[in-house]
Amino acid sequence: MVYQYSYDTLALFGGLDTNKMLNDNYSKVLYDNETSNQSKRYQLNYNNNGYVKLLAEIIPNLKSDFTVFMNTYSQKYFQNVEGISDNLNAIVHGNYHQTIGASLRNLFELPFVSVDIIGNYEKNLFNSELFQNNSTQLIYSLSGEIKLFAQEKYFIPAVFGKISNFDGKSLHGFGFDFSGSIDNQFSYYAGVSLFQKQVTILEDNYSAYPSVFPSLTVSYPLDISEHKTLEVGVKYNSSIISAKITYFTYEGNNQAFPLIIQTQTDSLLVNELSYYSTKNISNSGINLNFNFMVWKVLFSNNISYYFSEREERGYASPDYTIAGKIYYLDRLFENNLNLKTGINYRFTGGQSPFVYDFEKSLQITNELSSMVYYDNIPASFQLDLFLAGTIQERATVFVTLENVLNSEYYIVPYYIKQPITLRFGVSWLLFD
Repeated sequence: MVYQYSYDTLALFGGLDTNKMLNDNYSKVLYDNETSNQSKRYQLNYNNNGYVKLLAEIIPNLKSDFTVFMNTYSQKYFQNVEGISDNLNAIVHGNYHQTIGASLRNLFELPFVSVDIIGNYEKNLFNSELFQNNSTQLIYSLSGEIKLFAQEKYFIPAVFGKISNFDGKSLHGFGFDFSGSIDNQFSYYAGVSLFQKQVTILEDNYSAYPSVFPSLTVSYPLDISEHKTLEVGVKYNSSIISAKITYFTYEGNNQAFPLIIQTQTDSLLVNELSYYSTKNISNSGINLNFNFMVWKVLFSNNISYYFSEREERGYASPDYTIAGKIYYLDRLFENNLNLKTGINYRFTGGQSPFVYDFEKSLQITNELSSMVYYDNIPASFQLDLFLAGTIQERATVFVTLENVLNSEYYIVPYYIKQPITLRFGVSWLLFD
């Protein structure tokens, strides 16, 4: 049995220094120059999570798992309540979500095959000032996977599928994958999946009751969306090199897409969802992760690159990212100090501009406000210096000097990268 409770207050101001923002016009509208430390946006969150799990193995080779679970999430969202800004709407919303349910899993295993079946039931209650009506959602689902095992593990195929019912609407998904080891150094993976996604409660409400222009209900009806994914990868491991390269592709048809409407005559900045349209989204790219050891120097990089155009991807994401490190590793002073020191660096490609609806956790990229000039977010680079040492396997000391080049940039609007920053800490073992 497990129970968790949490409460937090989250400020959503962003902490911009409007004198240093890359796009001065952008910052002045979103944030007035004022001396008040009070956040214009913040939210209070309460979470209760718990479950009771029963494990059994009544039949040989069959493991059963029955779980009853409960989750409640309560959020209070505030924006410009004290009237700090003349450009933003005043918003106070209460949002409540409760889920109760049960799941039963049966895993049957033999040396050459495994069969995994999961049945799930959920009842969701939504009570929110965002919605015109409170609503209840019933979900039934049945999913399973069959996997075959070869003795040499050259080829391990699997098929999987899921059927669901959301308030009387049926959805399905299925796929297959295979993996294996060519030898002690090379392994591979490939997988394909096709699945459907239901219209969410939020999407359904903003389709039936858009915040502006009720005629949009007829123009943009939302329905079940169809999705396809493909991933192929190869991995290599040796004593001095480890590397993995993966190609991936994704297509989503008839996908709900959030939009904002702001007219030329509006005096308040609209930074919140207005309605949902539909959009076909596609994305493909590669990811390369490799580690290379020369003497006592470790070179490590993780590189992602998208082939698809920004418009095809729909949502704003960097065209590429390169995150790497170069570390010197050694044991000094008769092996009493385990040292790791070097540099961390990160290149982030340019991306489309977007605003963020904090209350609904939505990124919005189309039809942005005409009150602000939204330029493309430029590429950026950050360099950090890093040192860590473990003394006699008991105490660890670390020092990091972040953004040593003092680069001024942002990846997420409202959250500019902090200037040169020093972080340090100590941890130690009290009892062994």
